[in-house]
Amino acid sequence: MFHSLLLFLILIIHLYKPSRFDSVYKLLFDLSFRHSTAHRLSMFSLAKRFPTLLFKSFPKNTLRPTYFAPNLNKFSFSSTSFGTSEILGNSEVESVLFHYSRGDRFWAESRLEKALEEYHEVLKLVLKSNGLAFIDINTVYKNLGHIYFKKGDFGEAIKNYEKSLSIVTQEFGETHFQVGYSLKLIAAAFIQQGNWEKAFEHSQKALDIFVENFEADDVFLAESYYDFGLIYQNQGKWSQALETYQKALKIYELDEESKTQIAELHNNIGHIYCKLGQLDDAVKSYEKSLEICKKHFGAENVKVGFNYNNLAGLCFEKKQFEEAADFYTKALAILTKHYGDVNFYVAGVYFNRGNTYIKQGKNEEGLADYYKALKIEGKVKPKNDQSLLDVYKALGIAYSEQGNWKEALKFNKKGLKLAKSCNECTQDDVATLYYQIGRCLHEQEEATQALSCFQKASQTLGSNQEKLQDTLHFGQKYYRLGRLGKELVDNLQVLTIEGSVESENNKVADFLVDTHKRAAAIYSQHGELEKSIEYLENARKICVEGLHGNDELMAEIYRRLAEIYTLQGQTKKGMEYQKASLALLKGK
Repeated sequence: MFHSLLLFLILIIHLYKPSRFDSVYKLLFDLSFRHSTAHRLSMFSLAKRFPTLLFKSFPKNTLRPTYFAPNLNKFSFSSTSFGTSEILGNSEVESVLFHYSRGDRFWAESRLEKALEEYHEVLKLVLKSNGLAFIDINTVYKNLGHIYFKKGDFGEAIKNYEKSLSIVTQEFGETHFQVGYSLKLIAAAFIQQGNWEKAFEHSQKALDIFVENFEADDVFLAESYYDFGLIYQNQGKWSQALETYQKALKIYELDEESKTQIAELHNNIGHIYCKLGQLDDAVKSYEKSLEICKKHFGAENVKVGFNYNNLAGLCFEKKQFEEAADFYTKALAILTKHYGDVNFYVAGVYFNRGNTYIKQGKNEEGLADYYKALKIEGKVKPKNDQSLLDVYKALGIAYSEQGNWKEALKFNKKGLKLAKSCNECTQDDVATLYYQIGRCLHEQEEATQALSCFQKASQTLGSNQEKLQDTLHFGQKYYRLGRLGKELVDNLQVLTIEGSVESENNKVADFLVDTHKRAAAIYSQHGELEKSIEYLENARKICVEGLHGNDELMAEIYRRLAEIYTLQGQTKKGMEYQKASLALLKGK
């Protein structure tokens, strides 16, 4: 009530005594920040223009953390905050107010391009005055930044927020809370860009200012802690993320108006617990988020749908597939109601439920959900190539498991074509699809084409040792193709030997030894005994340097060397290696 009277008083003063407006405006601004958090927030809601935005990403099975952007209506005031008739003529003031009002209306209607046109016109008129009070330009730049932020043009948002920052820094000094808030807005845009270094830098500056200006339980500090949690989480720093999320939660729980933030924090803390392997704690966090959302926003609220998806993903991880499928079905009912059938989120839940059905052995239901996801992914805008690729790969694997190699081959080829042209897709995606295509061709007895695909997979797999091992296993089935089999092994050993001998990673060293032993076996099969010896000597060297002389492995290598030297007619040398092998085994 107090603030409502103040706003009414300002309107009266502005109409009858414009010259006094600026000083009264600043008085209100200062008074508003001396009251409690709840009063402060309620005052700003009177001039509400930019509601808090929720930005959700939606990967498979478990949602990424939901990031709520800074409240975009703080420091954005009603059109009465514009300047004085001493600087602009009455007609110019009216023109500014007219365009500002239209900008407000277009924003409320989500007609962002029109809103931009009106605010740019306001900016043009304000700058033309060459003397209008600083706060007016600051407000316009902030509002332009907000619109670009919502459009997803974070580069332009940052430019406008930085102009606002420059103005408030010049007017108030570097430690004023408005400077902190401008820094926070810039950090929010960098977060959306995934520029974690810049986001951290600006968030730290904002937090330092907020600590100096506000009490320890102020919501501005909570928002900053939330930002740090998000930054740490995206950097894979799970413990730091958990600590800062919990700091934010502790503050928000003191504020009755922060139910959305509390629910989102429990949700994100659940994600962190999942990453830490603390699944029971993750369940508790997700359930708290769900309980808050149902109580305060209603059982059909979209946030409840996202909570069901998260719980489903957790059940999937715990291999509770029946419960997972049930939660996914509940999520679909809510999300389709809010977003319709053609929506990225809806496609993701269909995909997730399809995975769950396949794990349950319900192949027909799983394939049906995959096809629904595929149909939606083909229509949704903007197109998400990585999500579409996930569906192709899943269909390929599902048909492979059924032994339907023809259909599996069809979807794997579609996936490979997309993976090669998709900027978001990785070399591992390409290699995996070559590998899957090789499997399909192998099962259809297209041996030469299959081996060609395995070779291409081996050339792009990089550090994925497990898939290299699988590829080598398939390569061994092609002895009858002569040199092709040896070329495959050569490709594998070149990829893995260079720079890896000194590795202290036993897993890598084990794999390298095994690779060379297999290569030696293939060359021995083809009668190229010198090559076989060369590979076994490499295996011995890796065993000594990488595995610190594993006696059992070394004994096996010596035994094989003994066999090959004996085949060459070097009986004496063969006997020496045989004795060395027996000595190691005896010592063990």
